[in-house]
Amino acid sequence: RHERRFGVEGSQIAVNYDGRYADVGTQAIDLDQSARVGAAHWDDIWRISPKWQLRWGGRVEHVTGQRWTGVSPRVAAKY
Repeated sequence: RHERRFGVEGSQIAVNYDGRYADVGTQAIDLDQSARVGAAHWDDIWRISPKWQLRWGGRVEHVTGQRWTGVSPRVAAKY
């Protein structure tokens, strides 16, 4: 018996770094960053018997701003 699952998610991240020297009040850093993150994931659970289970799947993520994409495969066996 197979059980397949799929999902997607998205978010937006906004960060502001505002660092000052406390003793003199001088600004050391002022940096704004924002990015959108999108991800899709899937997995397939195969119950070979009541005791054995195989599971495989993966996740793909993309971050704008950094132009980064990651792929994460996943495999597991349970007894």
